[in-house]
Amino acid sequence: MKRLILRIMPIAAAGVFGFVVGLIYENGRTVPRETVQRAEAHKCVGGRLLMSDVIETKGWSVFNLGEDISQLEWTSSEEESPITLYCVRRTWKEKKPRVSGVTVEGNRVTWTDGLHDFDLTISPPREPDAEPSDGAESR
Repeated sequence: MKRLILRIMPIAAAGVFGFVVGLIYENGRTVPRETVQRAEAHKCVGGRLLMSDVIETKGWSVFNLGEDISQLEWTSSEEESPITLYCVRRTWKEKKPRVSGVTVEGNRVTWTDGLHDFDLTISPPREPDAEPSDGAESR
């Protein structure tokens, strides 16, 4: 019985070792990693506006140069999860498009990406009308 256990132990240890090494390899190969290069926060009506430049690499960083992401996110003061207003992906060494020139004036947000200018108005949701506006009866 002792000989059987001594023969099975190295095989089991090699199996566990192989499983752990494979898990580490797959994790390194497939899990995305984000590195924030630049971030600016702006106060806005009803929330906060976050402009950020991020480099996202997927897999081993030696083999992958990553993808530049420039994004503009708005977080409501009542909600925890952000809403992406604008997101653009660039390949390695591309200069444009990139979010810049973000200005907030009341409920109006303007920005440029180097190719286009954007203008956005943020307003609270409208209350539903008690009666239909076209005069039709509700059932």
